[in-house]
Amino acid sequence: EGSATVYTLTATASSAVSGNQTVDVAVPSGTGITGGDFSGITFTKTITILSGATTGTATFTINDDAL
Repeated sequence: EGSATVYTLTATASSAVSGNQTVDVAVPSGTGITGGDFSGITFTKTITILSGATTGTATFTINDDAL
């Protein structure tokens, strides 16, 4: 493995939400991305937009395959 890159994924609602809202994010099969490419997520992640807010974030790391 080579270096790693940290990404922040943001979910945005068009207006403030009432009650916590969740968004499930997944990396589909067939992308060439394997479990060893990730740190902080396994193929799925849930982003929570807290009540009264318009955004929620999830941070994950993708490891560079130094082949």
